[in-house]
Parts: sequence; C-alpha cells; structure tokens
Amino acid sequence: AGRGRTLNFSDWKRLFGFRATWGLMGGFGGINYLGWLYLAWLPGYLEIERHMSLVKTGIVASIPFVFGFLGTICVGWLSERLIGRGYSPINACRFPLVICMLLAALCTALAAFAGSDVAAVGAICGALFFGHGANGMSWGVATNMAPAKCTASLGGIQNFGGYIGSAMAPMVTGFVVQATGTFTPALLAGAVISLIAAALYLFLIPNRRIVLPDERLGGAPA
Repeated sequence: AGRGRTLNFSDWKRLFGFRATWGLMGGFGGINYLGWLYLAWLPGYLEIERHMSLVKTGIVASIPFVFGFLGTICVGWLSERLIGRGYSPINACRFPLVICMLLAALCTALAAFAGSDVAAVGAICGALFFGHGANGMSWGVATNMAPAKCTASLGGIQNFGGYIGSAMAPMVTGFVVQATGTFTPALLAGAVISLIAAALYLFLIPNRRIVLPDERLGGAPA
C-alpha cells in the first residue's frame, strides 16, 4: 500500500494482523450495540416498562435523539479543541470517545434503575448524547489510523464490526425482555457492552497510525 501502487488483496489482509483493527471492529460494534438498543427498543421500553400511552411514547421517544444529535456536535467541537491544544488527531478523538462510552454506560445503568419516568428519560438522553458523540469520534479514530490508501478499507472493516453490534442489539434485547419480563437486564447488558467498547479503544488502539510492512524498512505488524 505504499506510494506509487494500488491497494491489493494482500495489503487488505494484512490489516487484520494489527490489534488496532480488531479494537476498531469490536469497539465500534459496542458503540452500535448501545445505539441500536435504543433505536429499536426505546418506544417499546416506554410503552411496556413505563406504561406510557402510544401518543405520549411517540413524543417522549423523540427527545433523547435530539440529545444524540447535540452530542455529536458537542463532542466533535471538543475534539477540535483538543487538537488545538496539541493533542494528536488520534488521541483527540480516542480520549473523548472513551470518556463518552464510560458515561453512556453509567447513564444506561441509571436508566435501568430509575424510579420515575422523568429520571429514566433523562438518563436515556444522557446515554444517547454520549453514545452518539462516541459514534462520531470513532470515524475520526479510524481515519487517522488508516495506512496509506487503506482509509476506505479500514473504515469498511470497522463498519463490519458495527453491523454485528447493530444486528445483535435488537435481537438480544428482545430475547431478554421476553424471558425476564423487564428491560432492566437488557439495559444493564448494554451498559456492560459500552464499558467493553471503551476498554477496547483505550487498550487496543495505540496513538500511532497503522503502518503496513511495505511502508517501512521491514518489521512485522504490531
């Protein structure tokens, strides 16, 4: 994937020899799991767990996603500020992402045990604010880590992990709610997966770009 030649299948396979690639896949899968837990089941949660009417559910369910939109903008602004203060582009995206996923996990756990409708919706607003903020930062991490001519490939690999999380969340949540009759364990599972996602970005993704062997003077993937 060095300068002067195009990406080939061998280069693409080499991406899987880096722990950072697996961290991006697993971490983004965790981010999308949390996002789709709410995207697929928030109306059902409000109607079944909180006993809201269909009309009230439609109104209330829209509020957390407004906070998700705001979270994307605010966390993006924070990342730009960190770059201006001398942080590397990777860490300026990675550090806010990790903090956001930790806070999203906390908010989701609070929603699981909230005693009132207002507290539950407030906690979910926080979860989506931080979760959507982390989602935006994930693409900044992948873009800045990608080797030469592999930006789209690494982004696609990350997105594959995200699709797995997106597919699992509605299914697992449905099974858990059907088996237990409550959303509490499903929300706690989302909180745990958010913590795992934060750990993957923190411990598996270094503050340096992925360099394929052909881009340097020898050495194996790290």
